[in-house]
Amino acid sequence: MSNIYLRLPSYLANFARNSMMDAQGKQIFLPPEEPLVFSEFDAQYRCISQNLSPMVSAHSDGRIPPCFSQQEWKQLMRGYSPVTQKIMLKRDPKQYLTYEEIAQLYCRQLRHGNTEDYDYLCIQLPQRVFLDGEYRYVNAGWNISSLEVPSLVNCFVEDFLIALGEWNRKTKIHCLYPHGSINDDRQIERKRNSMLERFLLHYDISVSKDLHEFNALRIKMWRMLQEFSLPDILTVDNEDITYQDTDERIIHLK
Repeated sequence: MSNIYLRLPSYLANFARNSMMDAQGKQIFLPPEEPLVFSEFDAQYRCISQNLSPMVSAHSDGRIPPCFSQQEWKQLMRGYSPVTQKIMLKRDPKQYLTYEEIAQLYCRQLRHGNTEDYDYLCIQLPQRVFLDGEYRYVNAGWNISSLEVPSLVNCFVEDFLIALGEWNRKTKIHCLYPHGSINDDRQIERKRNSMLERFLLHYDISVSKDLHEFNALRIKMWRMLQEFSLPDILTVDNEDITYQDTDERIIHLK
């Protein structure tokens, strides 16, 4: 099966790799080189299958493409520059490419502190797609056009926000009713930043040392999350939510 390599903000790429579940419902942590596999019921699969076509590489103008075919990716792994038409980097082709390396191959200088902002996510392509009135088998030269990339990126953004909203909802349930009963007279006082930190920890999402990414996520979260509504089930079965920090305290309501 062939793959494509989609450019995403680092936090989204990490979330996508670490939010998959196995048949037993256990969280899977995928290495970067392992492709994500979507079913035909996933929005990502539909977006890719509807916009996939054989592509001719045309990125010699120095612009960094938002998505690479597997054929293009293998050339980059060798240290080959599409701009200079020669090997520019001596590197181990078995090591996954970083955004900084790709920028060098495209002769682009990144702004200071921007080296960790992006990552390329490996995604497995369908075996065949319906194109021009017939089914055609997909190979390593196929890709989606740059115009369709934003729609695919938006699928991952929506998944992230849904997961973040659910984490927020379950956290509020646990803090309001730590023992699963609406008659409990105790609540947990938890800081908002602590809730977000636990979310990042659960999905192994690293943030920049200057907290720029963390603050951006925090602002996005408060803007995008819907208002909390009380569900019928009051118990939370996620240990990353239910464990209690030393700086948290129980509030007695009665």
